[in-house]
Amino acid sequence: MMRFIDLHCDTLSKLYADGTQHLNTNTYHVDIQKLRNGECFAATFAVFLDEKNVCEQGLDLFDEWNKMLKIYKDELALWQDHLLPLKNIAAAEADKMYGLLSLESCGFVQGKMERLEDVAKCGCKMASLTWNYENCMGYANSSNSTQMAKGLKALGLDALAFLNEKNIIIDISHLSDGGAEDVFENSKMPVVASHSNARAVCKHPRNLSDSHIRKIAQSGGVIGINFFPEFLTTQEMASMEHVIAHIDYIMRCGGQEVVALGSDYDGIGSTPVGLEDVSKMQNLYGALKDKGFTEKSIEKLFYQNALRVLKEYGL
Repeated sequence: MMRFIDLHCDTLSKLYADGTQHLNTNTYHVDIQKLRNGECFAATFAVFLDEKNVCEQGLDLFDEWNKMLKIYKDELALWQDHLLPLKNIAAAEADKMYGLLSLESCGFVQGKMERLEDVAKCGCKMASLTWNYENCMGYANSSNSTQMAKGLKALGLDALAFLNEKNIIIDISHLSDGGAEDVFENSKMPVVASHSNARAVCKHPRNLSDSHIRKIAQSGGVIGINFFPEFLTTQEMASMEHVIAHIDYIMRCGGQEVVALGSDYDGIGSTPVGLEDVSKMQNLYGALKDKGFTEKSIEKLFYQNALRVLKEYGL
């Protein structure tokens, strides 16, 4: 058994859309009981909005962002005997579970840079500049090579500097290759891809090139292995073997210090066999042991690498 840090789940989006279930126990991939059963140390909850969908409904992105933020705060307050906000790693207790807040896409600022101040004030520890669409910050991953080559917009470069200054981790998981290059060139802090895999193992634009794997490693950052079958394999179903193939490749490409976990639970419709929800995380531990991974390398993957980056960002 080994405790773990998960760098990305979309459970807040499920709670936001449903309105009838809670973090304590639900029918999703992630709830407090499942986290406990899986031996979780810290789970990162993303505030994510489908920007295009929200705007098509005539809703205000900033208002909806604040509603999701309230869900996070209310749920942690409601179940604080079981899940606490992780504010100080040095003060964290080994037998407690913790929650971290992240932001998936800064498109909600809608050109208003001052709105990023709210991101800093709310306790957000990690932020991506885009999701699957172009926005005021830059361009998203795409199978279109022209868009994929485009870099950050002026506001995106300003946001990058702001996030560095506020010790908020830059997450490039949904960013175009050109945008990622701008982050590598301009970030003064370690760069993270919170939920991405290796493009050489599964050719999908959401996965990372070898060059970007190495640049994340050189920055001192980490890559959270994503459990979405479409990012793991071209086969119809994904297995534990596919997850391990990405772990092994990224370790060999960027070193053991670059790999972490970023399940994308509750943001994905299907999962690899054996990893049906977060309670099954120890199945991965057992499979890695069976494959001959050392205890030390699994520790790095499960929590040490992510913990190092969080400390680097002052948590």
